[in-house]
Amino acid sequence: GSLYVNTGCVATVSDAVFSRSESNTSSLATRGGAIGVNAATLTLNNSVDIQNCSAEKFGGAIYLQGASTMNADNSLFAKNSVVSGDRAGAVAVYGTSKIYMNQCVFEENVATAYGAAVGCETNKAVSCFFNNCVFRGNNGKTNSNAVYYKGGVLGMNNCTAYNNAASGSDINFSDGTSGTSGIILNSTILSKATNCIT
Repeated sequence: GSLYVNTGCVATVSDAVFSRSESNTSSLATRGGAIGVNAATLTLNNSVDIQNCSAEKFGGAIYLQGASTMNADNSLFAKNSVVSGDRAGAVAVYGTSKIYMNQCVFEENVATAYGAAVGCETNKAVSCFFNNCVFRGNNGKTNSNAVYYKGGVLGMNNCTAYNNAASGSDINFSDGTSGTSGIILNSTILSKATNCIT
């Protein structure tokens, strides 16, 4: 990846483009094709574009773990992918991390199974919130073309999902052993799949 934010650090990225960045091993420092965050805080604002990035396992664009927090505003995640892993084509959220995303666009990201745009798989402490975000043209291959969520709380307000792949569903809540809840308000999901939410 291009940037690694480690324990206790606070990083702000503004007016930046990450393109064709990649991580090619599964170690902590190299997950997240463009940015890896471990128990730290990351802020993206003022048009941060992350495009055509890839990771070997999780988070084609960004990977968060530990007690990390990401605030993203007015950012684009386009054509990012995971190479041999199956989760989180754009943003992967693990550990007890939280993300808050406003006016972000997820477009044409790819994962082989879960969460073509965003994959959150962790415990009840995790919270992911999306406001005024767009998910379009993402492909989860077999499941979760927009968001895959296992554990914690998912919130979506004024979001739109459309023209994502026909396989699986656009949003997938997987309870597993963690307990999962979600609130989706004032949002539009135009799904090619049989079920837009599962």
